[in-house]
Amino acid sequence: MKRLSLDILTVMGMEPLAYISLAADLACDYVGMQVAPVTTLSELHPNWSLRDNSRLVRDVKLALADRGLSIHLGEGFLLQSGMDIRDFAADLDVLAEVGARCANICSFDADRTRAFDALAAFAEMTSRAGMDATLEFAPTLGIADLPTAVEAVRHVARPNFGLVIDAMHFFRSGSTVEDLADLDPAMISYAQICDVPRESSIDYVTEACFERRCPGEGNLPLGELIAALPPDVIIGLETPMRSRFLGGDDPVEVLAPCVTAARRLIGKT
Repeated sequence: MKRLSLDILTVMGMEPLAYISLAADLACDYVGMQVAPVTTLSELHPNWSLRDNSRLVRDVKLALADRGLSIHLGEGFLLQSGMDIRDFAADLDVLAEVGARCANICSFDADRTRAFDALAAFAEMTSRAGMDATLEFAPTLGIADLPTAVEAVRHVARPNFGLVIDAMHFFRSGSTVEDLADLDPAMISYAQICDVPRESSIDYVTEACFERRCPGEGNLPLGELIAALPPDVIIGLETPMRSRFLGGDDPVEVLAPCVTAARRLIGKT
């Protein structure tokens, strides 16, 4: 079964066609996508955008077909306090055009009622665009932990809206594998794996965006996490390693061991 995606944060702003080629060379099953990079290494990657760029949109679709890949998770949707969720409509249409199956959103809004209502509107918008929607939680976000995220999913109450279980955020926010096993499997739409120490002196956002580790190089119970997931959930490899890339290491050499480790973990379930 095809379950492994090379997620877009891992390549930190790499141009889409190079990213698709890299994922295919690493024998991944899926890629992610953003309409424009949220986290990038400007020293290495030129700026790009799918917005108002019909040629790049066409080339992305051709490259995906040529390399036998598809886009599962569309990312880059950051809900800020007071914003109009309808501002995301055009970007959702672009992601739908390149074939993304779902769109992931993170909420920075600390007003729970307002955020939950905005998430419901986002799920409706993605449905109209022909996609599912997912919610990602993290200790630094307005929706910071699993219990709050579960409340949000219950509030939205749409079949196309579920959770992303990111290994770093999941364990660092205090959740356990037992908590995951107790969830209704229908709530879990996607998972992301990396490795990190259980505790770290690195600034959380910096670590999450730039310095995660290959599975097996930290101490997260990734095998237990994957075993507790529904067996058909796609798993994204999210292992940005800024220091390695800026040090001149080849992306294939950096990420091939991560792909191997991820496949080994998935294969044990």
